[in-house]
Amino acid sequence: MGAPAAHSAPGRARPEKQPDRKRHRDDPSCYPFPGNTRAGGHQNPQYADVFVFTNDFAVLKPDK
Repeated sequence: MGAPAAHSAPGRARPEKQPDRKRHRDDPSCYPFPGNTRAGGHQNPQYADVFVFTNDFAVLKPDK
């Protein structure tokens, strides 16, 4: 389902700049990269595939 006039919404006619996809795996400023320390102080393992980690700053916390 979509809005009938969505194709004419402001900003739709101009192309958007594509993000730079050439990121290095050792970028120390990117928290999720392998081996980097995240904002919560936890260090990521040197993963080579999909890695799932717990949110360091979760809004909801489990009851104790």
